[in-house]
Amino acid sequence: MSEELEPIKHNGRPIRKIGFKPLIDEGMWILEIWDTGRIAGGSLFSKMRLSYCFSSPEGEVIFEGDDFGCAPLHDPASDDAARALLGFLTLKPGDVEKEYFDSYTPQQLRFALSYQCEALAAYADRECDWSEDGCVYDLST
Repeated sequence: MSEELEPIKHNGRPIRKIGFKPLIDEGMWILEIWDTGRIAGGSLFSKMRLSYCFSSPEGEVIFEGDDFGCAPLHDPASDDAARALLGFLTLKPGDVEKEYFDSYTPQQLRFALSYQCEALAAYADRECDWSEDGCVYDLST
């Protein structure tokens, strides 16, 4: 039996909203990122906690959470922070130990095994230039 989770509460407008359209014949995937105002850790390597919502072209929420720790050297609204988050959201079996997926919902596991996940994972690669790609859209404004 699934435990009912309390909904994530995002603070105001997202600090970043990005649309990805990796496949011409499909709609846009949306990643929204919010600053939670919280810091994780109490050392030199403390990370700003960000909340996020990642949705399919049909508007179905695939991932939502408030547990992403932005690297201290990255602006939370930067491409680097978004790439790091997208990298976690597009992990698939074989990328990490199989236990990583134990808490995935059936919907999240279907996504992780999909060709869409594989196509979106390419955008987490630092070599992919979002400004020149033509398939990545800054929807923050």
